[in-house]
Amino acid sequence: MTTTTDTGLALPPILITGADGMLGRALAAAVRQAGHGAAPLLAPGKQQLDVSDAAQLQRLEGEFSAGWIFHCAALVNVEGCAMNPELARKIIVDGTQHVIDFARATGSKIFYPQSFLTYGDCETDIPEHHVQAPLSLYGELKLEAQRLIQAQCPDSLVVIMAGFFGGEEKDKNFVGKIIPGIRQAIDKGDQTFAVGDRVWQPTWTVDLARASLELMRENRSGSYQMACTGEASFFELTQEIVRHLGLDQRIDIVKTSVGAVTQNELGRRPQRAVLSCQRLRDEGHAPLPDWRDSLATYLAQPFFHQYRTQQEAK
Repeated sequence: MTTTTDTGLALPPILITGADGMLGRALAAAVRQAGHGAAPLLAPGKQQLDVSDAAQLQRLEGEFSAGWIFHCAALVNVEGCAMNPELARKIIVDGTQHVIDFARATGSKIFYPQSFLTYGDCETDIPEHHVQAPLSLYGELKLEAQRLIQAQCPDSLVVIMAGFFGGEEKDKNFVGKIIPGIRQAIDKGDQTFAVGDRVWQPTWTVDLARASLELMRENRSGSYQMACTGEASFFELTQEIVRHLGLDQRIDIVKTSVGAVTQNELGRRPQRAVLSCQRLRDEGHAPLPDWRDSLATYLAQPFFHQYRTQQEAK
């Protein structure tokens, strides 16, 4: 069963695991906006579908067939994985095997959003087929899950995504953490806020979702990299954040070495991680927007008014 969008491109049945997370929420919204009215869209959150429990997926087999599974459910926390490796393996690796079994039972394809943290340090842009050598347990488990999918579902689609922001209150990544941190520092009367110089590609989940659906419509398989255009250090990103929130006159963002602000990290991360996204370009796909433009659109949403003063929010 499929439905056709205004563009004439058919959408198959879709299941999104972890649909209440940052990326899952954006994917569900993008599917609905694309006109996914007639074909089934199953978008359960963690409370409705725990992928580490095979029986919960098996109960869905009568509701879903011959579709796409966007497998977003994971323990997406480097420190959390390091602190609780057994739980991390249960969710990331065992959960992925259960999704694989479900996909094979229902004749479905898997879309697997992969983390850029499956790569190690790389001084240049990371090529598409660069050796994945994660620095953390989180990255190791995600890579193990990816290899399970590729071995058992060779028609699967793996998209290695840059570090992303999005989801407002669901944002557990850098942007979601730094904004309340800066607001608290201002409220305490701090005049400076130190941020490290680690380099990455800030990428909006909305942009990732739209581009991911395009690959699904084209029935792609294999591996892609995906990121917004441009790169930035955490310091540069934070400068943009305070500017868009109207806080740049209230606090001075100070650059420091990444080591000075990550001494207590339980899992290592690359100092520089910039994806080349060469395959998307080679196949004629339009580049994702510049991260600055996407960040500006994201921070203009009403949710972020709470981080401005009353005068700034007017």
